[in-house]
Amino acid sequence: MFVAGRVESAFFSRKTTRVLSRYKTSKSRISRCKMSFNGGFLGKNAVFAQTMLRIKDPSKSRQFYEALGMNFLTRFDFPELSFSLYFFALEKDPTVPAEDAPQPERAKWLFSRQYPTLELTHNWGTEKDPNFKYANGNTEPGKGYGHIGFLVDDLYASCAAVEKAGYVVSRKPGPFQNVGEIAFVRDPDDYWIELIQKPKS
Repeated sequence: MFVAGRVESAFFSRKTTRVLSRYKTSKSRISRCKMSFNGGFLGKNAVFAQTMLRIKDPSKSRQFYEALGMNFLTRFDFPELSFSLYFFALEKDPTVPAEDAPQPERAKWLFSRQYPTLELTHNWGTEKDPNFKYANGNTEPGKGYGHIGFLVDDLYASCAAVEKAGYVVSRKPGPFQNVGEIAFVRDPDDYWIELIQKPKS
């Protein structure tokens, strides 16, 4: 029993040493990772670049988002894959390149921006199919994605303008619980867009 106990003790001692060694190695790797990325995997100079929605008809979507107050930035076409990307932002950027500038040049410009953009993806031909529809993420099946949101100066005026232009305000402006006033509007593909009243000083 004594010998077995010593063997057992030695076994667990070696096992504990290996576990501690692996722990120290992992801790060292994590430490190096933190130092390398300054506390985040994306690095200290990362920029939230875009959120993407798939759209059926780019002409209708562009008209809506420009009416909402966003500015069209640029478009990328991929003929071999039969789709296009359209980029919008709230910022009015005077450095936007010409639409006929080479696509690599426009891509370099776009991905040098320091503000978020809305990316709309159009798969060619969907606009010609009267029965085609994307799931908006808020109904079953496919519930998951929620909405994008904007802070606005005058929630009621914004909603009135949306309705006057013929678009849907699905949640009328008003208080929500104890967090402030909100509303929801719908884009041409029925995606939800939240409008949030900026706090008044």
